[in-house]
Amino acid sequence: MVDYQNLEISNYIFRITGVFQYKKRLVQTAKNHGFAELSEEGVTDKSPYLMAGFSGFEQQLNKYTFYPEIRKLIFSNDPGENHRVMVKTMPLKIITVSDVALYPGAPVKSCTFTVREIRLDLFDDNMGLFTLDIQLSTDFVSLQSISDASFLLNQFGAREAEKDMPWNKYIEAHLLGTVSDVSLIDQPADYSGSKYKTYLIAEFKESENNIPVNALLFDLATFSRPGSTQSDTQNSMSKEYINRMMQHSTLKVYNNWQAICLLDSFMAAGQSVLNTEGKFATFSKTYFHIYIYALVVKYKLFKFNYDVAELDTDKRDHFQDFMTKYFFGHISYKFLPSELYKIMRNGLELDHEVKIMRERIDSIGKAIQETEQKRTNLILGIVSFITGLSSIKPVVEYLHWGKDKMLLSENTYWVVVGLIGLAAGSFLIWFVFETKIRRFYRLLTGN
Repeated sequence: MVDYQNLEISNYIFRITGVFQYKKRLVQTAKNHGFAELSEEGVTDKSPYLMAGFSGFEQQLNKYTFYPEIRKLIFSNDPGENHRVMVKTMPLKIITVSDVALYPGAPVKSCTFTVREIRLDLFDDNMGLFTLDIQLSTDFVSLQSISDASFLLNQFGAREAEKDMPWNKYIEAHLLGTVSDVSLIDQPADYSGSKYKTYLIAEFKESENNIPVNALLFDLATFSRPGSTQSDTQNSMSKEYINRMMQHSTLKVYNNWQAICLLDSFMAAGQSVLNTEGKFATFSKTYFHIYIYALVVKYKLFKFNYDVAELDTDKRDHFQDFMTKYFFGHISYKFLPSELYKIMRNGLELDHEVKIMRERIDSIGKAIQETEQKRTNLILGIVSFITGLSSIKPVVEYLHWGKDKMLLSENTYWVVVGLIGLAAGSFLIWFVFETKIRRFYRLLTGN
């Protein structure tokens, strides 16, 4: 019987990604704290970074692999207004993270690791993604140890040992904390959930035989104990659920590896996956960039859905601009990147999210149209009433009659009448042009 938990991982790529809001001066402050902007490293034969930077040869490959819009958005070394990449190589520092005991004496998982690099992907609307490249602090990396690490580092609420603080707070204060303009806990917490996204590529040792990669990959992707998928206990996941989840979210093209994408993870596992420099670079950069692209689409859709209650005309137009700029049905001329993007779309439920968003926009648009129609009808009624008056003389007579009846001086009376008229006129203008006034106010204040 195979000891799944102690299967040796001979090589791996392990990253977690989260979302944040940033301010415009972030680029300069990040440079002051050791981050290099992607264009500044130049196009060299070998990039010094694990997660970013394509050599001239790799850029040529990308040119013949990806559509121009995707290359410009995600794969270009030239920063643009839609996407900028900044990377920092981190000094060696051992970090320990553990979970919180559910009850006194309960078993607690922990992992010790270093962060080798931090990558910042800065998109428009002041939305950014950060990625931490993780290296476990152990010579022997087992399936169990990398499973525990991915489970812990995926959770906002895991505890960092040295500072005794939640993992997400530690990232904010001590990893991204040197960049003073990054905020991880303001608006992003409202639409990013309580978990990070995990990108894990695991290579099993060549000497291991009869490894049930399909089952173990699902265990990894769901952050379950290795071997859980194959167990048949009362608390195990049902085979029907597992099969349904894997039907559209897994990819097996070659016999030596396969991949899966679920809501919180993209993972690939097998043998001879990362055993050459070219294979490692493909998973470390090219396929990782596809995942970054899929994640930014997902997070932007999350934000649109979060803002749906305030989905006015401006935001609906913004959503249409987003769909034109970011959402592509196909990204590559080649089959494997296209197939990987397909399972990412399925696993992250991008098409379903877009469908729901469009339905909401349609229903809100109809509601806005009905409200505006009611306002228009009321204005037409007021206009009809005014035009129905044979002359302005009766109105003047009513005003003078009121002046005679009111116990006010003439000047005071006409001031009161003027204020009432001003208030009524202001209310009428607000009633008719509320949407346009709010839009103009946001334009002035930048909100």
